[in-house]
Amino acid sequence: MSSGKKSLTVNEILAELEKEDIAADVFIEPADDGLTDEDSADEDQGGLIDNLSGKQLDAAGEAALPNGVRLGNLGEDLENYDDSSYCFKTPKWTRKATFSSPKPIFPEANYSQYRNLSPCELFELFFDEEVFRLILEQSALYARYKGEISFSTNEKELKVFLGILLLSGIVPVPSRRLYWKKSPVTRNEAVYSAMRRNRFDKIMQFIHLADNTNLDDSDKYAKLRPLIRLLSTGFLSHFQPEQHLSHDEAMVEYFGRHGCKQCIRNKPIRFGYKVWCLNTDAGYLVSFDLYQGKTYEGNSYEEKAFGKFGATVLKNIKSLPDDKIQLPYSYYFDNLFTSFPLLQHLSEQNYTATGTIRDNRLKKCPLKAVSDMKKEKRGTSDFIIDKANNISLCRWMDNSVVTIASTAHGREPLSKVKRYSQKEKKNIEVDCPLVIREYNNHMGGTDRQDQNVNNYRVSIRGKKWWWCIFTWLLDVSVQNARILHKKSGGCLPQLDFKEQIAESYLKRYGIPPKGPGRPSQGETGCKRVLDDIRFDGIEHYLIETPNKKRRRCAGNLCSKSPSSQCNKCDVGLCLSCNLAFHTK
Repeated sequence: MSSGKKSLTVNEILAELEKEDIAADVFIEPADDGLTDEDSADEDQGGLIDNLSGKQLDAAGEAALPNGVRLGNLGEDLENYDDSSYCFKTPKWTRKATFSSPKPIFPEANYSQYRNLSPCELFELFFDEEVFRLILEQSALYARYKGEISFSTNEKELKVFLGILLLSGIVPVPSRRLYWKKSPVTRNEAVYSAMRRNRFDKIMQFIHLADNTNLDDSDKYAKLRPLIRLLSTGFLSHFQPEQHLSHDEAMVEYFGRHGCKQCIRNKPIRFGYKVWCLNTDAGYLVSFDLYQGKTYEGNSYEEKAFGKFGATVLKNIKSLPDDKIQLPYSYYFDNLFTSFPLLQHLSEQNYTATGTIRDNRLKKCPLKAVSDMKKEKRGTSDFIIDKANNISLCRWMDNSVVTIASTAHGREPLSKVKRYSQKEKKNIEVDCPLVIREYNNHMGGTDRQDQNVNNYRVSIRGKKWWWCIFTWLLDVSVQNARILHKKSGGCLPQLDFKEQIAESYLKRYGIPPKGPGRPSQGETGCKRVLDDIRFDGIEHYLIETPNKKRRRCAGNLCSKSPSSQCNKCDVGLCLSCNLAFHTK
C-alpha cells in the first residue's frame, strides 16, 4: 500500500482500486505544466479509463469511495477504507411515510434603492472607484516594470477603454482595428471619435490587475485575484436575498495554453476556464470561484467529507455576508455535487437542498432499478424516504431516468407536463412529481447567466491568458447591473442597457482626435441625449451648427430655432436655454 502522505497520481489510484476490487469515482486535477489536458467524456457521466492520455494518468487525482472517504490528494489510502464509516446517520428507508419539510418564512427582496439609477450608475456599483484605482495603479506599475516609464492614464480614459470593450459585444468586427479604419463600411464613428487606435492599443498592452513581483505562488489566478476580491465584495453587498439559489459550473471560453484550461464535451463552450457559480433564478451572480484543481483557500476537511466538488458549494455559501447567511435558503445543484452527507450538512445549517444524484451515491437505496424504470411508460415515478436523515428520493421516467434527492420537496402533489410522443406523433401530458418540477424551476440560474453574458459578449481578444476572464467579469458585472435595473421596475432590454453604458462612457469621456477630415461631435452625435451625458457637467458649450443650419431649441417650452447647438449633446440650443438644459 502507498503511505498516504503524498498526492497520488491517477495511475496509482487506479492500480490501488483494481487491487482491492473497489468501484469509485476518480477525479483528475488540471496539470501544472501549462499544457492543455482534455477530459475524455461528458463530466456528468464520466469517461472511460482506456481513453485517458499519458499526461492525465500522471496527473494528481482523487477517488471518491462509496462510503464518502476521499483518496488521493488528501493523503488517504485504501487501508482506511471502511464500509461502515458513513458521514451521516444510517438510512432508514420507508415508502409508507409522507415526506414533510418545514416551510420557513423568507423576507421579500427589496430593490427600491436601485429604482432611479441609470445603467451607468448601476454598473459602477460593481466597477466602482476602488476597481478603477486598482487597474490604474497596477497598469502604471506594470508599464514601469516593462520599461515604459512615460506611460500613464486616468479614470476617464479607462472608462472610454471599457466603453469600447462593451461596444465590441454589440457591434463585433473580425479585427478591432476595423473600428478605426478609413472605410464607411467598417469604421465605428463612436469609437473613432472617442479614442485614437494607437492609444487603445497602448492601454491594452499595459493594462494589469496585480503586482507581478508579489504574486501568491499557490494561486494559479493570482494575476486576477485583487479584481476578483473587489467584484465579489460588490456582488455580495448588492445581492438582495432570494430564497432559491442554484450552484452550477460556468465556462469562460479560452483556446490558449494554461494548466487550468478544461475541456467538457457536449457543452456549448467546450474549452476554457471553469467557474463555480452561485446564482439567483434570474441569473444574478451572487458568488463565484474559479476552478484550479486544488481549491484555493479551500477547506481540506470539507473536501474530505463532501468531496472536492461538494466542498465548492459550501465555499460559495460561506462567502455570504453575516446578515444574509443566516436566512433559510433553498439550494439546487446537479449530480456533480449532490451527496447524502452534503444534504444532511446543509439541513443542519437550516438550509434545504435539492439535486440530481448519481447511482453510486445512493447508499444501497431500495429504489426501483434504472433498467426496470426504462421499461415503464413516461411519467412513471418511484419514491422513497430516509426517515433518519429526512431525505426524499424520487426516480422519474422522462426521456431518460432521472433520480433526485431533496430535503425540501416530496413527490406530492403530482402535476402534468407536456412531452412530445414519437409513437403518437403529438404532444401528450405526463405526470410530474413536485420535486422534479421545483428542481426544473430553480436550477437554471447559472444557465441564464451564461445566456445573458454570451448574447453580447466582449469580442475584442487579447494575448494575455487572463484577458478572457477579465472580459467575462466585465460582462457579468453588466448583467448583474441589468438584473438590478429589471428587478427595481426598469424595462430596458439587455441590448439597450449595455448600449447606454457604452455610449455614456464614449461620449462623456471621449476626446475627439484633432486633424483634417476628423468629424466633429455635432456630426457624429446621437440625437437622443442620455441623462448621464446631459448632466455630467463636463465641457458643454455652444458651437455653430454645420452650414449655419437652424435647429429647434431643445429647451423646455422654447420656440426658438437657433443656429447653435451643444457640442456634446448634439441638440439645438439657444444661449438662454443652455444652462437650464444642463442643470438637473
